[in-house]
Amino acid sequence: MSTEPDQSQVAHLDDGAGILAVDETSFLKRGEESVGVGRQYCGLTGQIENCQVGVFLAYISSKGQSLIDRRLYLPKSWTQDRQRCKKAHIPSKVRFATKTRLAQGMLHSAINAGIQPAWFVADEVYSRDASFWRWLEQEVKQPYVLTVNKRQPTPINFQTCYAEDLARTVPPENWQRLSTGAGTFVRAVL
Repeated sequence: MSTEPDQSQVAHLDDGAGILAVDETSFLKRGEESVGVGRQYCGLTGQIENCQVGVFLAYISSKGQSLIDRRLYLPKSWTQDRQRCKKAHIPSKVRFATKTRLAQGMLHSAINAGIQPAWFVADEVYSRDASFWRWLEQEVKQPYVLTVNKRQPTPINFQTCYAEDLARTVPPENWQRLSTGAGTFVRAVL
């Protein structure tokens, strides 16, 4: 269900400014026997589908990228059905973990393996869990960028702020459009 990252996996990619990125991917399924399969949100289609979900950790630098860890998300419908888990050879110690908890475990393993990212990045699935970004700030002391929904309450300097409101305070000439990959762009204030 997981691998342990190793610093040697990324040594050839290390440019001193590498990042660790986490994201989940869905795998459409027809049956009910594949481990973790169930009716759940499928990022591939944007709706509830019969699928499996994997959470992946990648190391990315100017020299390239490498997947270094992955964890299979097991919905509660799986972890609460011990007979189903036993039939699928899932160890009895495996309990329900959110996608955020899986990401936290992978990031913790990577850092313990000597991988030192300049940044950690993830989408809004991970920013909605305040305990996750508090863990990044307070325990790991890891700089991070998390996507937030425009109406997600986000504390900044002990005040609740919303991205939508903060964006309105920046003059148009201070925004710069940056490519995040072929066909995708973000707007950033630099």
